[in-house]
Amino acid sequence: MTDISRLMLATVEPDLRRKIEKEGKILELYLNELNKKLVELGMEKVNYGIEELQHVYNLAIISQAIGRVMEIPFFERGTPENDPEFKEKMQCIKTRAKRSINDALKILEMEAPEWLNKNEEKNGKNN
Repeated sequence: MTDISRLMLATVEPDLRRKIEKEGKILELYLNELNKKLVELGMEKVNYGIEELQHVYNLAIISQAIGRVMEIPFFERGTPENDPEFKEKMQCIKTRAKRSINDALKILEMEAPEWLNKNEEKNGKNN
């Protein structure tokens, strides 16, 4: 799921990506094709369903969103600042990174809200 989430975050416009994710067809297609290939190779189908796959994809989105932000300084290094094409590409990368982080936060709210407990920070707890 890491590869699919990386591909989705890096190459698909955020609104379109969200629409594709909401429809759920891409993960369904992935699971069907994976099982089909396993059977062709004489192997057993995977023992997980779309719900588990969605959970893993969600976690991969979190990981990849962080990666998108961390890539920005590497892309910016060594390229002339006055290059309009470069500026446009960097703006696209930054926008996708920002939207990815926002989506990752929404996923955390669903998947692991305890990671976002801001009251702990206010009360001085470091758990």
